Amino acid sequence: MGAQSQAINATNEMAVRVMVRQVSKALGGLGLLAFCADLGDATGDALALAVRFASREMSRTGGGTVLVALPHDRPVEPGEVPEGVSVVFVEAPPDPDAAWAREALARL
Repeated sequence: MGAQSQAINATNEMAVRVMVRQVSKALGGLGLLAFCADLGDATGDALALAVRFASREMSRTGGGTVLVALPHDRPVEPGEVPEGVSVVFVEAPPDPDAAWAREALARL
């Protein structure tokens, strides 16, 4: 599929910035960020970092989408969302499977 992923500390600003840039360069741009890190009290901070750095990459190619998959009891705000970038929230079950992932992506 040409997809890439990396595991990082989602609350580390430098790690998020570098990872997003590396993935964007490898793929020739970034059109979708799937955020599914439930980090307890740090979830909102991690989401804000992800949106900030992914939005920069998405703006280079005209926009994109941030798909946020979190448990229903973890409502967070994505931080500042620039024009051309949309944020879609979906409820994540305790044990997401392939069928759930297909349904979540179909909402885009």
